[in-house]
Amino acid sequence: MRLELYHVKDAPNVIGKTIEAPIKMDVLFKRSIDVINPQLVLTDPQKIGFIGINYLYLPDLKRYYFVDSIENIADNLWLLKCSCDVLETYKADIRYSYASWKRTIQTGDCIDLSLDKCAYTTITKHNSNVQPETDEVMILSTVGVS
Repeated sequence: MRLELYHVKDAPNVIGKTIEAPIKMDVLFKRSIDVINPQLVLTDPQKIGFIGINYLYLPDLKRYYFVDSIENIADNLWLLKCSCDVLETYKADIRYSYASWKRTIQTGDCIDLSLDKCAYTTITKHNSNVQPETDEVMILSTVGVS
């Protein structure tokens, strides 16, 4: 599997990050990995110590990751703890979605669907007692008419 390591200066909440200093390497995963928060053990054939690396891309998975921490675990073995950059991974879907946000929809609002008609809707709120188990970043976007 191909792995691309980068240095990124942009903020985490930016879509279309400027990627600098790519280092490309082939890796072989000996077991399954968590695709959301992978922990990768890599050798350092170029002896750079992964200095300045804060971002990576796995083309086979089509996912971008923040490198949250880098730890030297042996002479030439490094542990990279990563988390998925959902904005960059799903940037095409985000950029090509058509939604405009002015304020929250309220009961009785008229919605312009660009279909030469207007639909009235009743907004319902669903409460849940389920809490996320981690502090991971989540993006939920729903657009539709029932």
